[in-house]
Amino acid sequence: MKKSFYLGLFLMIMCVSGGCGEDNSSKEFGNLSDSGADSVPLTSSSSTWPSDAGLSGHETEQSEDKYPGKDIRIMIPESPNTLVFENDKAVIDYSNSGEGYFTAKYSGSSPKVKLRLETPGGLTYTYDLFKEEFDTFPLTDGDGNYTVNVYENIKGNDYISCLFGSFEVKLKDEFGPALFPNQFVSFDEKSASVQKSNELSSSCTGELEIVSVIYDYVTKNIKYDYELASSPPTGYLPEPDKTLSTGKGICLDYASLMAAMLRCHMIPTRLEVGYANDAYHAWISVYTAEKGWINGIIEFDGNSWSLVDPTFGANMDSSKLKKFIGDGSNYTVSKIF
Repeated sequence: MKKSFYLGLFLMIMCVSGGCGEDNSSKEFGNLSDSGADSVPLTSSSSTWPSDAGLSGHETEQSEDKYPGKDIRIMIPESPNTLVFENDKAVIDYSNSGEGYFTAKYSGSSPKVKLRLETPGGLTYTYDLFKEEFDTFPLTDGDGNYTVNVYENIKGNDYISCLFGSFEVKLKDEFGPALFPNQFVSFDEKSASVQKSNELSSSCTGELEIVSVIYDYVTKNIKYDYELASSPPTGYLPEPDKTLSTGKGICLDYASLMAAMLRCHMIPTRLEVGYANDAYHAWISVYTAEKGWINGIIEFDGNSWSLVDPTFGANMDSSKLKKFIGDGSNYTVSKIF
């Protein structure tokens, strides 16, 4: 009997014609209108398994089993205020940039605040920044110089900068951005998604099996929310625990939930946003010790690995699906979280 493991995934079951809702990341930014990140085809790469020595955030541990993936080991972001840009309105804490993230918070009076991140590769990310609480933002473009601007809304779609900072990043461990929680993959040791992941993996014997059982659970128990997809709110953020409790979501919710459920096992997982031809999607890519980075969708039939996309699987037969996927060039990544 053949075995199938789906690693990575386009986690939206029925987005064939319309995509996963519109790409609304540029709405209401005014002069901050998001220029968009350059898109690149999906590729595979190899690396080495993440080292505990390379990551020094607050770590929680709930298991004594020792093989990679089994342990619930959550890397909790911190804001130690060691290296910061700050004023009376905002703080940018880059003390842990070497671990693959920075944190920021706003304490001014503007009701709408944006944070814009420019990466070494020239990519632009624009986030909402919320008041009084530190939020975490990943540094997914590797080593180099990053710039951060915090903007306050002054009227309509017009914003003005209230804090700017630029800093060099040298990652201690390349997997850091794919392991820590952040604004788009939110979880901690008390999260229901983490507890469910622990429950599902209790009898697993390795990382591939963990990925498989979590994938099966998410795709079988989370229904696609057509109403939300038809008109997602501007600045929509996924909430893994909410997706788990309501049992529904759009592609970003599917991807965020599964990313949280895998990251808490120290399985590096990237939440990626981009296009399958003209359809806007969110999916994940996963790192395994056996295969390195597995980008997009991978099916293992017991003998070989081949690309498979369950997003389109419900509306395409196997031959058409494999022809569409081909070498992965139909898929492009715009943003990584």
